[in-house]
This record gives sequence, structure tokens and C-alpha cells, in this order.
Amino acid sequence: RLEGLASPRRLPREMHIKLPLLQRLHLDPRHMLLNARSFKLIQLFFQQLDVRNMKAIDDVAFVAFMQMATDLHDRKILQIFDMFDVDGSG
Repeated sequence: RLEGLASPRRLPREMHIKLPLLQRLHLDPRHMLLNARSFKLIQLFFQQLDVRNMKAIDDVAFVAFMQMATDLHDRKILQIFDMFDVDGSG
């Protein structure tokens, strides 16, 4: 279990990434962490989705992005959102 994240519910074991740019994200094989380039890309996506500059992404923006980027259905996307949004603030 990751610190600070809600316990995972039944989430898909696999999802297909539709955005070619996201297909290039890589985990460091030794530590299973994003490499610096991939982390920076995720930061840029977050900044684009944070349209109100609140340092938070609401569920509507997250669902819209994930629908475009993956093959997941809304229910699964919202489960993922809830895992990260542990305090309900977005």
C-alpha cells in the first residue's frame, strides 16, 4: 500500500493507453518509479488539467482526460480518482 493513498478497490489490472505521448512513460526498473522525464511530463499534464490554478484536479477534468487517454470506463476512472483524492479536495 502506498502512503497517503486510499486502499485500492477492484481496479483493472490492465488498461490500454490511447495517447501516444503517454505510451512513452517509463518506470525506473530498479525502483519502479517514474524517471525524471516521465515525471516532468506528468507534471505538465497536471498543470494543464488544473485550469483554476488550485493545485488540484476535479473529478470532471480527471474523467475527461482519462477517457481521452485510456480505454477505462467512467466507474473505473472515478475509482482511480478516489484513490488519489484521499481528502476529497480534488
